[in-house]
Amino acid sequence: MKFKALAWSCEHHPYMTDEAQERVLSLVRKHSRGLTHIVRLGDVHEAAAASRHTDEHEHTQEDEYERSGQFTETLNRLVGRKVRKVWCLGNHDDNLQAPDSARVPRNLRSLVHWNANRRWGPSFSKWEQVPYVKDDRGVFQLGQAIFFHGFDCSSRSDETEGLQMNYLCGGYGHRITIRGHTHRPVAPIQVRRSLNVPLSHWVANAGTVGPLKPNYSRRLYTGEWAFGAILIEGRDNGPCSPSREWAAQLIS
Repeated sequence: MKFKALAWSCEHHPYMTDEAQERVLSLVRKHSRGLTHIVRLGDVHEAAAASRHTDEHEHTQEDEYERSGQFTETLNRLVGRKVRKVWCLGNHDDNLQAPDSARVPRNLRSLVHWNANRRWGPSFSKWEQVPYVKDDRGVFQLGQAIFFHGFDCSSRSDETEGLQMNYLCGGYGHRITIRGHTHRPVAPIQVRRSLNVPLSHWVANAGTVGPLKPNYSRRLYTGEWAFGAILIEGRDNGPCSPSREWAAQLIS
C-alpha cells in the first residue's frame, strides 16, 4: 500500500505566527493529492503553565490552547477524515503531563490536559497522540519511516538518535528516522560509519515552524534554525524489506 506523509515540528503555540500557519496550510494544500498522513513532530504547545519559569510568560495555558486549537481545527477541516492525523508529543507537550510536581501537581494534570479543554478538546482528540518516551512506544512507524520528536540537541543527534531509535524498533536496514526538536532542518542524508563506510540508515530533521528567535534563546546561537517540513512517499510493506521503498525531501 502506498503512502504519502507530510511532517513538521515545533509550533510552540501561542508563538507560531499567522504567516507560519499559512505556510504550513499552503504545504498541506499543495501536496494534498494522494496525501495519506500528516504528522506533527511535537512541541505543539509552549507549555508555559508547566514551566519552572512561569513569571517570564504573560499568556495563560488557556491562551495556548485557544491558539493551537484554532490551528488544529483548521487542519482537521482541511484534510478531513481520509488523512490519518498523528501527533508525536514533544518535551514541551509532555511537560504538562510529566510526573514532576515542580511543573504540574499530579491531582491537576488531568484538568490541564489539552484533550480535556472544554472548547478545543474534541479537535485535539481527533489526532493519534504518541507519548514522549525514548523507546518503541514513543514513535510512529510508517513503512520504513520512523517519526518521533527527539530528545538530544547535539550537532550529531540526528544521526545518533536515529540509529538508537531504529535499533529500538527492530534495527532493520533501509529505514529513515524523521524528527524535530533541534529546530535545525536537515535534508534526508545517509548515516556513515566513516567517509567510506555508509550505513543502511537515513535521517532527516523537519526544523521548526515556530518562532525563530524566542525570548529564551537570546543567549543561544540560532543561526541554523529555520522553517521546514519533510515530505515522504513510499510503500507500507512493513519495516523489514530487502531494499529501500521510500523517497523523501526537505521543504524549506
